[in-house]
Amino acid sequence: MVALQMARQQSSRAIGLVAALGLAALVGYWNQEHVRYAYLLACAPVLVILALRPHLPVVLGAALLPFLTLGVSAGGAQVTASDALFALAFLGTLVCLVLGPSWRDRGRDARALLLCGAAFAVWLVVVVLFHASTTVTLNSIQTYQLFLVPFVLGAVALQPRAGRAVVAVFVLGSVVLALMWIATGGEGSQLTGNKNPSGQMIANAMVLALAFAPTWTWRLILLVPLGAGLVFTQSRGALLGAGVGVVVVLLLRGLGNWRRTLAAVVPLIILVAVGYRLLPDEVLSRTTDFSSGAVGTSMGDLTAAQYSVALRDTFAEQGWQLVAANPLFGVGPGNYVTGTPGQDSYTVDPHNLVIRTAADVGYPGLIAFALLVIGTAVVAYRRRRVNPFVAVALAIQAAVIVHGFVDVYWVRGTPVLPWLLLGMALNGHLDGTRV
Repeated sequence: MVALQMARQQSSRAIGLVAALGLAALVGYWNQEHVRYAYLLACAPVLVILALRPHLPVVLGAALLPFLTLGVSAGGAQVTASDALFALAFLGTLVCLVLGPSWRDRGRDARALLLCGAAFAVWLVVVVLFHASTTVTLNSIQTYQLFLVPFVLGAVALQPRAGRAVVAVFVLGSVVLALMWIATGGEGSQLTGNKNPSGQMIANAMVLALAFAPTWTWRLILLVPLGAGLVFTQSRGALLGAGVGVVVVLLLRGLGNWRRTLAAVVPLIILVAVGYRLLPDEVLSRTTDFSSGAVGTSMGDLTAAQYSVALRDTFAEQGWQLVAANPLFGVGPGNYVTGTPGQDSYTVDPHNLVIRTAADVGYPGLIAFALLVIGTAVVAYRRRRVNPFVAVALAIQAAVIVHGFVDVYWVRGTPVLPWLLLGMALNGHLDGTRV
């Protein structure tokens, strides 16, 4: 028996050596004729190794998730570095589920999404078939990538160590992002990207840090730069989302008992209030003005904050007109356009989750999406006493959706983290994990 095992090991090594030599020879040959193919082929072994250990690209993807400008755009869809890593992990997870008997039990934890999300997933296919265009197909694939892929990865691919790593690297990446916003004085940069998705990433990290930091010293070390960075993004939607997320996580999880929670939250509120008042006047003005200006005031005479609110009102009015004209199948993901090119009202996104979803996939799709959100929330809530990720998953889901009522949702990776955490909330291997 021992001799047979040694013979098998030697055979496997010999096969691997021959394959490696053949791959090296092909890379060397293509490097003279087809350089791009040679690069891709040279990376293939690393990609295969990562795919067959899907927790590794998931952790790497979580670390890069706050930096949403690290990617490319095509056909109205946007693919970031974290998207690519999650897609690689998803493909590897599917292979492991098919070929690895020990993985099949893990797949049971993803059944809740299949039940809650079946109507939305199927209706999205119907919309693709109805519109039958490359743009709709590509953007519909991205829609799956924004909710289905992270959910399955969270529910199937992660074990306790990887689950803790996902939380840690995302928070640390968000701290770096917050410091970059502070360093630029709220102006942002090419790497920080748009203020609204950046602000939501930082807000999500605040909820995670509040819930999982081991001590209050660590909470302050993390929350001070995160809170300042969030305000410097000047994203009012992210500030609203952060408030919702913190309230939900405290209601569902608390910090031990009500006395400890109260004793911790009151100083934090005082600290945030004092720090908020020390911010530059232009930042304070931008984040506290929610008016759309006086009636009859021209767009050019509005402040930046008022202009943003007035423009969203216009987007909403025109968006509902588009929904009324396409109530059943919508216009298809990627085809949303309202207003006149060259004018302020022209947009490819109404900055409203409900309007955008209804316009993309019609009222049936909007109802199906609502069932997906509510259904998964109910299933996760029932597991709140056994899984430590339930409270933060529901809190961040609530925060992102509330922000989605006044901003974009189906782009820029915004919904990825809440769906990943919801998958982790349903992952039986993460039950009882100490984070």
